[in-house]
Amino acid sequence: MDLGFIAKILHSKLEGIQKSTQRFQKKIFTSNCIRLALCLIGRAQSRRTIQITTSGRSGYLRKCLRKALHTEASPAGGDDCCERCGNKVEKKLMEQWFFRITAYAGKLLANLSTLKWSEKVKVAQRNWIGQSVGVNFKEKVKDLDIEIEVFDTVPQTFLAQTFTVIAPEHPLVEQLVSGTEYEKLVMEFVEKIRKKRLANVKMDHEIEGIFTGRYIDNPFGTGDLPIWIASFVVADYGTGIVNCSAHDQRDFAFAKKYNIPLRFSMLPPDLKKAVQVRNFELCYHHAPEGIMQTPKEIHGMRWSDARDAIISYIEQKGYGKRAIHYHLRDWTISRQRYWGAPIPMVYCETCKWVAVPEKDLPVLLPDIADYKPRDDGVGPLAKHKEFYETICPTCGAPARRETDVCDTFLDSSWYHLRYPSVASKTANVKAFDEEITKKWLPVTMYTGGAEHSVLHLMYARFIAMALHDMGYISFEEPYTNFFAHGLVIKDGAKMSKSKGNVVNPDEYIKKYGADALRMYLMFMGPYSEGGDFRDTGMEGMYRFLGRVWRLVMESANMKSVDNDAVIHRELQRAIQRATDDLPKAGFMEFVNAATDAKKPLGTEDAKDFVKLFAPFAPHVAEELWFRLCGEKMEGYVSVHKQPWSMYDKSLLVDSSIQFVVQVNGKIRETLTVTPEQGKDQKVIEELVKKSERLKKYLTTRPQKIIFISGKLINFVV
Repeated sequence: MDLGFIAKILHSKLEGIQKSTQRFQKKIFTSNCIRLALCLIGRAQSRRTIQITTSGRSGYLRKCLRKALHTEASPAGGDDCCERCGNKVEKKLMEQWFFRITAYAGKLLANLSTLKWSEKVKVAQRNWIGQSVGVNFKEKVKDLDIEIEVFDTVPQTFLAQTFTVIAPEHPLVEQLVSGTEYEKLVMEFVEKIRKKRLANVKMDHEIEGIFTGRYIDNPFGTGDLPIWIASFVVADYGTGIVNCSAHDQRDFAFAKKYNIPLRFSMLPPDLKKAVQVRNFELCYHHAPEGIMQTPKEIHGMRWSDARDAIISYIEQKGYGKRAIHYHLRDWTISRQRYWGAPIPMVYCETCKWVAVPEKDLPVLLPDIADYKPRDDGVGPLAKHKEFYETICPTCGAPARRETDVCDTFLDSSWYHLRYPSVASKTANVKAFDEEITKKWLPVTMYTGGAEHSVLHLMYARFIAMALHDMGYISFEEPYTNFFAHGLVIKDGAKMSKSKGNVVNPDEYIKKYGADALRMYLMFMGPYSEGGDFRDTGMEGMYRFLGRVWRLVMESANMKSVDNDAVIHRELQRAIQRATDDLPKAGFMEFVNAATDAKKPLGTEDAKDFVKLFAPFAPHVAEELWFRLCGEKMEGYVSVHKQPWSMYDKSLLVDSSIQFVVQVNGKIRETLTVTPEQGKDQKVIEELVKKSERLKKYLTTRPQKIIFISGKLINFVV
């Protein structure tokens, strides 16, 4: 389909530029979200639109040497250091392009319950989205024509609120203090907190604040609320403004530090503790057993039971409305590096931001040698006039091309759509063929790393939902099943070239063989958990393969050996376990039993064992198979083409079992009986009576006999 109308949509929906008080600009436009990814091949399909936004306020760039580490993709650490070079990571406010993934936060969260995914990945996404249910209050600032919105996650105690705090970087701060006696001190405080945050100074241990001289015109009838700026408030969560009360530990500490009056609306059932709460000697908060004191309509209710009632009360009074906020932030797609799809936007002084017309797509990367970013965080493309100097597609005036490129997670968020259509007839004009996509997608099973839980996997889900809403695919979720494999680490740490702990498999294959390495990786730990790669473990697996080789070769060298009954029974158990659940194949137990028997393996048993062993050690198994039967078979057939061995069910039944005899709960004897005898209480009791060892414990008639078929008998005397 032709996409000529996309550029028109971008042109007509451009909403202009809004200047904020934080000296950054915010641009909002509407576009087909997938278009930026599809510009790599120059064609896309679009009819509907979703919002993308770029905002300096929420666009933090974390810069380390010459590598741009955006907040959502940077390593978490207590010291905020780069995981590669160990240097401190700086934060810098920059103008960025975003996808409004937050518009899909609710659906991303709700759909998790329908996915057959590893639970740890679903938990990670659920926590990353971070739904908070509460109340939005709209309140006016006294003496100013400003209405603010406050999000409260604990509405039960709203009548205890006595002051309001606002984030230092909130755009309203300058308006609140402009032209007042408080302006100089407040702005100096804001700058001090800004410098601390950019320097990654941890401020959790020391809360700081300053009074703005302004008040909230409180509609609750409990008095006006003084507005303070507090270091612990974050502008990007909720609305960046919080009403505070005595029933929050941090609010309580802040009020105590700055002598702000407090009020309580909940008391503990314990009278002595209630006196302390009344006197504000301690902070009583988030207590399920707390007794509500206000408002009178819910007086006496428990705090844990009052939530819905208080929200209904707030809505009835017109104070606020029930609301849902999310921890999830919009997706920063801007990257200040060379590798990536150029963002197809042009800035003109007259027309502002304009989309590159479809006829000029794709925007290609120039062939340059200096592809490394500069120390100031500016991308390498910004150094090449031949790339960024262009003409505005709307008015023809000189313009500047966007020099940031797209996050490569944008490519991987839809590659599963592209792969099946790569060789299709329409591959050069369509991103993905509709019929091929219907046949092969969504992906039935995806096996990958849990480290992509909140990046690649979340973005792929978002893009699929957006395309579904646009009408281009018939499914909302890209991967029906996802299994998170474990991570193989080395010396207790994730493998990294910079740490020098990367394992080169060629070295181990040369020393131990491919099968030893293959089996070590399979048995080093549960597939879902991974394990620590250790040379000692490799040596152990190499020795085990040697035992297998010697065990089978002993039989091969003897040409023809009859099966031993005991070993044959053990092999049947191993085949049964492998047939029912291959990862739990019992060939290691079988090798131990066969070795301990000190008898040669029967020829037919050896063949069945090699077939069982083949999926795990294909090269060794093939060589052993040839030694067993290659010379005697006309037209040699590989072990990997042999039918799977069948087990004899009759041999899985044990000929004898160990039956426990207890007296007053203590084990006094273990009887060897047949399975049939173990099911008959009378037979067991007769055997007990004949036991010389048990006579001294059973001198009196038992008061009670507890019998568990096939397992134990307990005499209570």
